[in-house]
Amino acid sequence: MADFLKKIFQYKFLSIVILLYLIILGTVSILRHYQFQTQAWDMGIFEQTMWNTVNSRVMQNSLEEIPNHLGVHMSPFLFLLIPFYVFFQSPYFLIIIQTLALGLGAIPLYFFAKEKLNNDRLVKVIILSYLLHPSLHSINLFDFHPVAFFIPFVFSAFYFFEKKRLFLAWIFILLSASTKEDSVLICVSIVLFWLIQSIFRIENKKIRIKINKQAKSIAILFIFLLLYFIISIQFLMPYFGGGLLRLDRYGHLGADFVGIIRNIVANPLSFFSTIFTIVKLKYILFLLLPVVLLPLLSISSIFLVLPGVLENILTNYEPQFSGLFQYDAVILPGLYISTVYGVLFLFNKIKKEKIIFYSIIIFSILSFSFFSFVGPKKFPIYLFQKNLRAETFREIVKQIPDDVSVATYTNLLPYLSHREYIKMIGYEDFYVDIVIIDRFDKLGFSSDQQFQQYFDSRINSGLYKMTIIDDRYIVLQKF
Repeated sequence: MADFLKKIFQYKFLSIVILLYLIILGTVSILRHYQFQTQAWDMGIFEQTMWNTVNSRVMQNSLEEIPNHLGVHMSPFLFLLIPFYVFFQSPYFLIIIQTLALGLGAIPLYFFAKEKLNNDRLVKVIILSYLLHPSLHSINLFDFHPVAFFIPFVFSAFYFFEKKRLFLAWIFILLSASTKEDSVLICVSIVLFWLIQSIFRIENKKIRIKINKQAKSIAILFIFLLLYFIISIQFLMPYFGGGLLRLDRYGHLGADFVGIIRNIVANPLSFFSTIFTIVKLKYILFLLLPVVLLPLLSISSIFLVLPGVLENILTNYEPQFSGLFQYDAVILPGLYISTVYGVLFLFNKIKKEKIIFYSIIIFSILSFSFFSFVGPKKFPIYLFQKNLRAETFREIVKQIPDDVSVATYTNLLPYLSHREYIKMIGYEDFYVDIVIIDRFDKLGFSSDQQFQQYFDSRINSGLYKMTIIDDRYIVLQKF
């Protein structure tokens, strides 16, 4: 018992900061859904996908352009959540499990940093910086995404690799790769980083090459991940009716994956003109500011950050380089692993612990204060207040039978996802049983005229009776 209490006291700081994170981010995330702030894309997608899977329609949903989610994103990790989801079939399960994963991700990062730095103060400030990073909060708050689990899995993989427990390191790398098809390429970069570390060693200021059993094991993992990526995008995703659908966001660089690479090599000007814009440079600074640019000091480990950053800045799709959504999940693990290496490099050079400590803590707090959705400048106090719109939505949802098809507004769909067919209003494939319209919110329609045409088509069909609620919401129900 004494040893147990000693361990708790030893990790008191870690326990407190993680608990604070879980309470604050968990509360805000739950309230966000309770107040109807979550959306069809993506809470509705994943909630319906999980519910359909439990009900024998494996990985299917009616919101995405492909009926099976695995055709849009190769995320077999979702199957690992199904046994737990069976007992708690609710969006709140997805919200809570995601918050736990991101908050508890600080644990493997803590022990990895402890192994590398052997300096308690610097380890603690890195953990604080991670839990305060605005990108982490955006990932946590913006609905649910399996790629969020990439973060704690990668931290765990690095910790076990550092401890030379390769079997567990491989397990966590494979779990990381299972979260999304693009995360596989980040895992390839990580394993290549390990391979280079294992083969090339500096002895007496000379580079030595040494191929041992560990290097061979890493090489096998590297080849396996490459094969998994190729099989996923060439065979598995097409089998489920899709493929690399989001590749169209890089259409200015090429028509397909090979074409994009070929175009970048042949026409580097298009590459540089795409990434060197004011908005994207601000985005990179936004990522690096909480860690005081320290990853840039470790040339080798910056390789861990680069693939994820390039994925987000090579596109002209603005949400990917806004820092407001889930897209930074492929960057944060490499960012903080390389921060550990950057701190190690700087500390060995200047031996000034206080300078490093206070620099990280000051810039982390400043970034949190000005950019985080739970920081003092943006904290969503409105989520804690009574919301008449949410109360009206709650009453509308209660009146919708479980066995009908529905088309409605984005914020209502996560609450109506436990059915075979739901659709964003205006995207239906047929005349659904119930249509719920918000007269003052025309999201999904390109113009007022298009919205009016849609509304008239439903009214003139003669299939629906109309109910008006609060002079704003219109419920059309089939006779």
